[in-house]
Amino acid sequence: MTVQQPIKFFFLMQAAILKFLGRFPLRVVLIVPFVVQIFVIVSLVGWLSFRSGQQAVNNVASQLRQEITARIEDTLNVYLETPHVVNRINFEAIRLGQLDLRNIPSIEKYLWNQIQQFDTVSMIALGTEFGDYIEMQRFQDGAVNIGVKDENTNGILQIWATDARGNRTKLLENISDYDPRVRPWYLAAVKTKVPVWTEIYPYVSDETLAISANQPFYSNRKKLAAVASTDLTLSQINNFLGSLEVGKTGHTFIMERSGLLVASSTGEPPTVATNSEGELERLNAIDSQNLLISQTAQHLAQQYNSLDEITSNRQLDFNIDGQTYFLQVTPYKDPRGIDWLIAVVIPQSDFMTQINANVQTTIILSFIALVVAIIVGIITTRWVVYPILSLNIAAGNLAAGNWNQSIPVDRTDELGGLAISFNSMARQLKDSFDTLQASEEKYRTLFEDSRDMIYISTPAGQIVDANSAGLSLFGYTKEELLEINALDLYANSDDRSKFRQEIEQYGEVKDFEIKFRKKDGTELDCMITATLRQADDGTLLGYQGLIRDITVHKRAEIERLKLTAIQQELSIAHDMQGSLLPDFYPEWTDIEVVCYSIPAKDVGGDFYQYHQFETFEVSKTAQKYAFAIGDVSGKGVSAALLMATSLSQFDASLTLDLTPAERMTHLDKTISPYTKPRRQNCAMCYVELRIMNYESPVGEASRLRIKNSSPAMLRADELNMDNDEVEKQFLIRDSKFLIDVVNAGCIPPYIKRVDGSVEFDEEMGGFSLGQGLGARHGYQAHTIELSPGDMVILTSDGVVEANNNAGDMLGFDRLMEIVRGFEPDTSFASQDLQGFKNLEGLNLSDGNAMLEHLKQEVFVFTEGAEQHDDMTIVVVRV
Repeated sequence: MTVQQPIKFFFLMQAAILKFLGRFPLRVVLIVPFVVQIFVIVSLVGWLSFRSGQQAVNNVASQLRQEITARIEDTLNVYLETPHVVNRINFEAIRLGQLDLRNIPSIEKYLWNQIQQFDTVSMIALGTEFGDYIEMQRFQDGAVNIGVKDENTNGILQIWATDARGNRTKLLENISDYDPRVRPWYLAAVKTKVPVWTEIYPYVSDETLAISANQPFYSNRKKLAAVASTDLTLSQINNFLGSLEVGKTGHTFIMERSGLLVASSTGEPPTVATNSEGELERLNAIDSQNLLISQTAQHLAQQYNSLDEITSNRQLDFNIDGQTYFLQVTPYKDPRGIDWLIAVVIPQSDFMTQINANVQTTIILSFIALVVAIIVGIITTRWVVYPILSLNIAAGNLAAGNWNQSIPVDRTDELGGLAISFNSMARQLKDSFDTLQASEEKYRTLFEDSRDMIYISTPAGQIVDANSAGLSLFGYTKEELLEINALDLYANSDDRSKFRQEIEQYGEVKDFEIKFRKKDGTELDCMITATLRQADDGTLLGYQGLIRDITVHKRAEIERLKLTAIQQELSIAHDMQGSLLPDFYPEWTDIEVVCYSIPAKDVGGDFYQYHQFETFEVSKTAQKYAFAIGDVSGKGVSAALLMATSLSQFDASLTLDLTPAERMTHLDKTISPYTKPRRQNCAMCYVELRIMNYESPVGEASRLRIKNSSPAMLRADELNMDNDEVEKQFLIRDSKFLIDVVNAGCIPPYIKRVDGSVEFDEEMGGFSLGQGLGARHGYQAHTIELSPGDMVILTSDGVVEANNNAGDMLGFDRLMEIVRGFEPDTSFASQDLQGFKNLEGLNLSDGNAMLEHLKQEVFVFTEGAEQHDDMTIVVVRV
C-alpha cells in the first residue's frame, strides 16, 4: 500500500461526511458535533461501570426475593392449616359420640374451651341438617360471644356475651329466620362434599378480613349430618408480613387473582369505606394508598391479560417515576380452594446507593460539558438563525390559536418573502376560524337544547360528545361519560352487536329499542334513531343520533299486561276454590254444622271439610264426625292447587283408621312432597267429635216425646222396630260429647258453652303441615267434653287479622267478645229436653244464628275495608 492511498481515502471520507451534514440545519451542524463527542465518551465509560454493578445487584436481589417468598409460603402453610385441624378435631369428636348434634347446649362448653386453645381462629361454628346452629366468636379485645339456635330458642339465633369462664352473661341480640343450611359457607361444603374455603370477606366490627374453612360431616349412612366452620382473620398475616425486612424500603403483599388485597407489609387496612348499602368493600391492590403496591399491581395488570396467566414463579423488573424495582410473583394454592399471589417488590436503589452516586457524578460532568458545548454552539449560530427562530415562534403561536400574528418585514431576501407569505396565511386562517366558530355556536345551541340525548361515538364505542340531556339521562358528568365506553351503558352487551349490525347494514336505524343502564345501575328502556358518520372516501368514522327515554311508557305497558294476567289468575283460583269446597250445610240430623268461606281479592287458599264416619251397631252405639279448617300459604293459582292437594290428601286419610294426632302426622308426610319444593305450607285445625250414647231411665214427659219422635232419631230403623217397641224394650239413651282437637299452625277453636261462657286455649298449637317438622316431632291431641247446646267455632286467620279503615286488627280478644256476645234463641228451651238430641221441637238453628252473628260483627268492625286474606268460619253445635 502506497502513501497516497490512505490520504485519498481520508479525503473521500471527508467529502462524504460534508455531504451528509449538508442535509441538516446549520444550527444543528454547528452544535451537535461538540455535544456528541463529549456525550459518547463519558456515557460509554459510565455505562460500562454502571452495567457491571447492576448485574451484581440483580443477582443479590433475586436471591433475596426467593428467600422472602419461601418464608411467606412456610408461614401460610402453617397458619391456613389450623382451621381445618379444628374442623377435623370436631368431627372426630362427633364420630366418637363426644358431641351430640341433637343436643346443642352440650356442645357449648366444648367449643368455648376449644377457641381458647386456638388463638389464631376468630370463630368456630357447627350447623346441622336439622337447622340447629352454634358458634363461638372471638373479637380483637379477647371477648367471646356465643350464638345458639335450636328448639330451646324457638328457631331464633340468640347471641350471648360470656365471662372469663365461658358462662353466658347477657343476651346481646335475637336474629329471626336464621337458617345455617342456606348460608354460603354451609352450601359450599355441601356442594363440594370435601373441606373447602369460603371467599374472603370483611368483618364489619373491626374492618379486618376473614376466611372460613368448612367441612361437611356424614353419618354412618352416608347422610349429611352437619357442617363445621372455622373462621380465620387475616390480620396476623399482615403482622407477619410487616415483620419481614424486604431490603431497606421494599414491601411484600398477597392478593387474590381478582386483584383484591389479602395482606401487606405496609399495615394498610385491606378494606375501604362502606358502600351505599352499608357494606364494607375489599381494597383492590391497584387502589392501595401505598404507591409501591399500587404501581406493582398496575404493572402486573398491564403485563398480563389476566392474573390467571401467572402459573409459576415469575421475576420481573419495572419502573416507577424512573426508579427500577425488582418484583417476584409466586402463586400460592392449596387443594381446598385458596389461589393467591405472593408479591415481593424491592427498589433497585436499596442496593445501588454507591453505584448511583458514581453515576450521578458522571452525569454532572457530562451535563457541564454538554452545557458548555451548547452555549458555544448557540453563540456561534444565533446571528445566523435568529430570523428563522422568530418565524418559528410566530408559527407556534398561530398553532396555539393566537390568530393575530404578524412578522415584521424588514428584509428583501428569501426570509423577507417567507415573512410576507406567513402574514397572508395568518389572515386567511383567522377569517376561516371566525366563520367556523359562528357555525359551531349555532350547532351547539341546537345540540344542548334538545330534550333527547344527542351523541356522537366512534365505531369502537368511544363517546366523542353528548348533550346535557344525555348527562341527565345516564347520571354521569361530561368527563365521566367521555371516559367510558358505550358498551358499558348497555344492559345487555348483545344489543350493542345487534345495533351495529343493523346500522352498518342499512346506514341508519330508526326507533331501535335498547335497554340501557344508568350510573347508579337503574335500567332504562330507550329508542335510538341514528345514522353513520363517514369520511369522504367511505371510511366509517362512527355513529351519531338521538336516544329517547321510553321507560315510563314501557313500564306502564308491562304493568297493564301483568294486571291482566293477575286478574285472569285470580279468576281461575276463585273458580277452583268454589268447586272444591263442600256444601255449607251437611244433611246430618244428629248435630248442626254450618260453614262459610269468602275469598279475598288476592286468593289465599282457605278451605274447610267435614266427614261422618261409619256408625257402629246399636249395642256399641257411638258416632264420630270430623271437621277441619285450613289455610295454605301463597296466593293465586299456586295456593288453589295446594288447597286441592291438601283437601284430597285429607279426604284420603279419612279412610284410614288413625287417631287424630296420627292423622295429622300422616298428612304432614303426604303433603310435604308438594310443599317443600315450593316453600309452602298448610295450616290446619282438625276436630273429631265423638257422640257416646248410653241407656238411662225415661220419665213420662220424655216418653211422650219419644212416642212423638220419628224412629230415625233413636236409631230404631237399625233395630227394625217402631217407636212403641223401642219404648217397651229399651230405655232411652243419653249422649256424651267429646271432641279431640289437633292444631297444626291454625287458629285454635273457640268453645261457646250453653251457659254463655267462652273457652279459648291460645297455647294449643303445632307445626304447620308440609314442613316435615310435625312428622318428626309429632302432634298433640286435646280432648274436651261438651254439653248439649255447646258450640265449637273454627276460624281461619283471615277473621282474626281482619282490618278496619284505621288499620286496627280484629284480634283474638275482640273475636272472643263477639262469640261471648251471642245470645241463642231460648224459646224452645226446656229442662225436660236436656240431654236429648234431635227431639221434635228442639231449636237447631243456633249454629246458623251464631254464624250470622259472627259475619255481622266482623262486617261492622271492618267498616267495608278491603280485606287481603280469605275468611272461613265453621260452627258445630251439639
